Amino acid sequence: MAQSNNSPPVRRPVLRKVMAVAGALAFATAGVGALHMPFARSLLMRIGGCPMAGAHMTPKEMENARHIALPTERGSFLAPARPSVGFALDTTSLAEVHAWADRDKVDCEDKHAGLVICTNVQPAALGLPETEGVVDELALAFNERLLLVNETTMRTHLTPQGAERAAHAILDSLIAKLGPANEHVGDFGARKLSGPAASSISTVSYRYTDYVADVSAMNSPHSGPLVREHYMSAND
Repeated sequence: MAQSNNSPPVRRPVLRKVMAVAGALAFATAGVGALHMPFARSLLMRIGGCPMAGAHMTPKEMENARHIALPTERGSFLAPARPSVGFALDTTSLAEVHAWADRDKVDCEDKHAGLVICTNVQPAALGLPETEGVVDELALAFNERLLLVNETTMRTHLTPQGAERAAHAILDSLIAKLGPANEHVGDFGARKLSGPAASSISTVSYRYTDYVADVSAMNSPHSGPLVREHYMSAND
């Protein structure tokens, strides 16, 4: 695979591991894999852009994967803001997340160094309105300096109406801070989210030189309507 001249060199064992995890992810999530397609434009983006996909990678390997993914994901302008969920990209430390989890009694686990997975997170713990609903899974990935660079949320087992409310609350907040999205597919409506999986997908994507954000929703055959958010620092 050709590598951008601006990308950091990646050792072959790391690249092999990235591709192996990407392949395993594609197989394991075949039922909901379509959800990743609009913004996972390569297997590498599934690793670099999804903290949950890097469950068996070290912080350095996750950073290398993120940098491989970024050249094809960046936009042309700096973001007017860089919203995420409850925390600040490139600023929030791993220690601060641990302190937050202890203080708010959130069930979090360090899957390995640099990757924290939290479950059943109440919106108030993240400073969110109740309309955005409980976050079933929150994945936080940190760079080698243990600063947050990659965040993913999943809300699953929703009703079509609940998914519509959660998605539009998220989108309204992003539009207020960033304006219209670079790419927009579907309407995130309850009717669409009641349909077959492949035709139920709605996505929005924001692309900047220093920031990437995506929101997607679909009717998963395994968990019913779900909403996914992804926020990633594009700073090197």
